[in-house]
Amino acid sequence: MGAGRILWSRRELLASLGASAALAPFVPLLNASGQEATTPKRLVLFFTPHGTVWNNWRPTGSGTDFQLSRILTSLAPVQKKIVVIDGMGVHDDGVGAPHTKGPALLWTASSLRDDGKFQREDCSGGCSFGWNSGPSFDQVLATRFAGTTKFNSYEFGVSTGGGQPGSHMIYSGDSKPVPPRQDPVAAWDELFADAARPATETDRLRTKRQLTIDLLNGELASLETRVASADRPKVQAHREALHQLETQLAGSVVQCTTPGKPVASEKPKDQADAMPWTTDRQLDLMVAAFTCDLTRIASFQLRPGENDGYPYRFIGVNDEHHLTSHDTGAAAQETLTKIYTWYAERFASLVMKLDAIPEGAGTMLDNTLVIWGSEIGTGSSHDFKNVPFIVAGGGAHGVMGGQFMKVANGTMHNRLIVSAMRYMGASDVDKFGSLDKETGTLVGLGI
Repeated sequence: MGAGRILWSRRELLASLGASAALAPFVPLLNASGQEATTPKRLVLFFTPHGTVWNNWRPTGSGTDFQLSRILTSLAPVQKKIVVIDGMGVHDDGVGAPHTKGPALLWTASSLRDDGKFQREDCSGGCSFGWNSGPSFDQVLATRFAGTTKFNSYEFGVSTGGGQPGSHMIYSGDSKPVPPRQDPVAAWDELFADAARPATETDRLRTKRQLTIDLLNGELASLETRVASADRPKVQAHREALHQLETQLAGSVVQCTTPGKPVASEKPKDQADAMPWTTDRQLDLMVAAFTCDLTRIASFQLRPGENDGYPYRFIGVNDEHHLTSHDTGAAAQETLTKIYTWYAERFASLVMKLDAIPEGAGTMLDNTLVIWGSEIGTGSSHDFKNVPFIVAGGGAHGVMGGQFMKVANGTMHNRLIVSAMRYMGASDVDKFGSLDKETGTLVGLGI
């Protein structure tokens, strides 16, 4: 018999138990709607540099009837859980060359400071500039919900470059860049070396629920021996419903499994050749950190927005990405397509790892909003009017996946940021960033 067919309400039952009236305040913990607390919302910001090759990135079709492109084909297994966004721009006001200011603009929607801290010889986009003038929205959320998990946020990176704005996309405040952790061995030590983690809000709620279930089970067992035979089916119905609820709640919780520590000696010695090894292990650590509820906000920066100097020999490309992105020739565009396809495969691997973990009524991906963006739209033109974005997951909380969204001209990515903040619980946010000129969320996304 399901919980919806119980003959007495739980409060009526408690009233009949007399001595168990003290349990009344805990009854709301057992409501099915309370299951949300055991399936926390999460956020991932995913970055790859230098835009894309639009002809090989843009899907065909529109709305829910679309076919993934050559670059994005690896996302086919999760097509119903992604939103490919075409036509959305980024306000590019302020000093700094496009590749320099782009990474900071992406998640802060605020410009670099014009304070002369950094100098450029070519002066493209401004000769002097400083760090970014405002926080990235993930850090605003991390501060707002501080203390929920051991790490308010966690920043992963792979060969992101040096100490200048093109190498940093996360900011905790004005002129306060947050460098990503780029060594998976050190990240493992920080995340998992100490097996004893502090109890989280979810842990405490889970303990209260189990205590309440155990107490009610004891009271119901005692009551069943004392009531008239005609009332015993009612008590038995409650015991069955309570057992079903206990099973449901237990199944909604992801089990924490500490991953094996990355073996440093297995990492290729050449920094460029080590990119795949480092990337895959960083993504594994991110997913493991989520399953252990060590954090609910994470970012992943793959390479810097500036010159990188690294070839991609592991996919047969001997050229570095940044300079190649300025070449509009057919051979260069084919080379770039190989690089962007590899990026898409890394994004797809993260999304599918999350989707493989059961959680609540669905998967961890259904409770996690993953946003993939770049610092510009096209390397050759340094265009900010159309920057590639893909949103994955979040379906359990309203995100309308399975669509190719062509947004209206002039739609800026601030609307996506506001949607993401609302998704994470910041319902009062209507604008974000010093460059935001509009209000509201991204129409059609569902959040």
